[in-house]
Amino acid sequence: MDDLQGPTQKKLTLSDWWTAFIAINSTATRWSGPLRAALAILIPGSIAMLTGHKDAILLICAGAFTVIYGEGIVYRKRWKVMLTAGALLWTGATVGALVGALVFAPGHGHAWLLLTAVYVAVLGAGIVFVQNALRLPPPGGFFIVMVTGGSTMLARSGTDPLEAAFWPLTAIVTGLILGMLPALRDPHGPERATVATLERATKAFQNAKDDEIARHHQAQTALTAAWTALADAGIVNAGRSVMPSQQELVERTLNAQEAIVKRNQAGSGADAEAFFETVNLIDPERTTMPHARPTARYRIYRSLTADSHAMVTAKKVLIAALATGVVGIALGLNRPDWGVISALLILQNGPEKVPGTIRGSHRVLGSILGLVVFSMFYFFGVEGWSLLAALALCQFFAEVMVVKNYALCVIFSTPLALLMGGISEP
Repeated sequence: MDDLQGPTQKKLTLSDWWTAFIAINSTATRWSGPLRAALAILIPGSIAMLTGHKDAILLICAGAFTVIYGEGIVYRKRWKVMLTAGALLWTGATVGALVGALVFAPGHGHAWLLLTAVYVAVLGAGIVFVQNALRLPPPGGFFIVMVTGGSTMLARSGTDPLEAAFWPLTAIVTGLILGMLPALRDPHGPERATVATLERATKAFQNAKDDEIARHHQAQTALTAAWTALADAGIVNAGRSVMPSQQELVERTLNAQEAIVKRNQAGSGADAEAFFETVNLIDPERTTMPHARPTARYRIYRSLTADSHAMVTAKKVLIAALATGVVGIALGLNRPDWGVISALLILQNGPEKVPGTIRGSHRVLGSILGLVVFSMFYFFGVEGWSLLAALALCQFFAEVMVVKNYALCVIFSTPLALLMGGISEP
């Protein structure tokens, strides 16, 4: 790595750090995804309210995250991804409730919260390893860990573990339906959107000047995403176009790939290769359609080494999560799962020093402002329909902001997590 410390490395100034801190990463308006996320809470939550089960609203949130995992994925694969995410969320909520029943069993003292800390930390580290080994996109395993950790606290409020298993299922089913509904209107919408993103990234790379390396990486990433989407949609297979009706998307992707290669050959490719692993999946000098990509089994196998990115990241999460949980319990705090989740949020993708520091700063600032929002809910004593509306609004705006700036996202995700923990808690 010594060759990366030459004149190409730029010293980060305070101005650079501030620019990265306040950066709005996307100017795109994306209302459909956040709306589906809010409806996944509102619809089953309204059913619970109308049938006299207002206490089930918080449980429903555990399954409502299912729809988020399907955003941007082609419909041919989306239902499988959401079904898998829903199964993991349901399992996390159910097992977490059973662990909580043991932690808060009669006669068990404050020290039993260590079981919650260890359980959530080990689960978080395992999920972080898998998501990095498979290179899964956001949100990764965050919601699964958050739901599992929160479920361990249900026994303190006297919630029946059977209820904790049933009500999330209603939101999971709702999320599956909402996630697949757009396919009735536009069966190939996600593929077209991905190819359009590739074309914009390619054009930005072609016109790049001082930000040449970053634009190259973005273009290569978009190219990988486009071929992946076309393969998942069954439009291409084994290096061939197999769906004549969607040949235009294949041609547009090939044209973008040729443009990226041409720009690489003009002098940017070598420098970019020193910083990014662009040869994975897409050869920067290849102009033909890729044949295949590594299987999930191979990616897991490839990461089963002590110094792989996935393994190192999992170790960091485990150590930070356990330390956070133990210190919090020693100080008399009673929600070790929140400490574990905060550590996981900052470290889950293995950021380097500068990005990790910025993300941590976003987390702190967003949490403080989020507490202000939660205090307003607490002051007005939201419950029933008002609690349902507050949860849906927080989910909606968290999804709107997540692609723009993490601090803005945390302003809404913090009260969401706190509301799920119970508005009546001290």
